[in-house]
Amino acid sequence: MMNRFLTYPLLFLACLTGWLCPQPVVADEPVNYLKQIKPLLQAKCYSCHGVLKQEAKLRLETRTLMLKGGDNGPAIVPAKTDESLILGRVTGGEFTRMPPADEGASLKPKEIDLIKRWITEGAVAPDEE
Repeated sequence: MMNRFLTYPLLFLACLTGWLCPQPVVADEPVNYLKQIKPLLQAKCYSCHGVLKQEAKLRLETRTLMLKGGDNGPAIVPAKTDESLILGRVTGGEFTRMPPADEGASLKPKEIDLIKRWITEGAVAPDEE
């Protein structure tokens, strides 16, 4: 009799902690450009690709500027990660990686995945000047 009184509370506890009962699948929220992408680009990219300096004639402050691109073409192509040059640069090898090793730490895998998700979702961003 005592076992039954312990079993049900333990099963309930197991369900609450997710050990026994399946957890509902929750879709990821869309990437928020202003809260997630822009601050990342500002911290890692603007010093060379901003208003004061435009290496390779590339500016990354707005979606419009990223679509326009620089000497090598557009930095982003909405919904096409394979054609978005920014991903090739942030994942590049020693000589092509951005930011360059002597100018800053590379992006973390989580940050790269965030940019990739943003592009896959269509690179949605508000209009900015």
